[in-house]
Amino acid sequence: KENNDLVRFFSKNSIIIYILSGCYLLGVNLLGFYISTYLYVTSVSLYLNHKKKKATFIWPVVLCFLVWFVFSWFLHVPTPEGLLF
Repeated sequence: KENNDLVRFFSKNSIIIYILSGCYLLGVNLLGFYISTYLYVTSVSLYLNHKKKKATFIWPVVLCFLVWFVFSWFLHVPTPEGLLF
């Protein structure tokens, strides 16, 4: 069982998601939270072969809006700003 968990941890899909997550963390510092979140959610959805392509590009916009509404507008908690935005 332990060896099987290790194999799943280092599978091709897992490693690609880890790389995309690392790029997301770097992107937040460079591009800002909302642009990086949009790119991350879109790229993970595309990589995982989400069948509804239109939803792949619309869902991240909805997610970013909801996060903005809850944190910035409702709770007045700032999200991370990047060097560019």
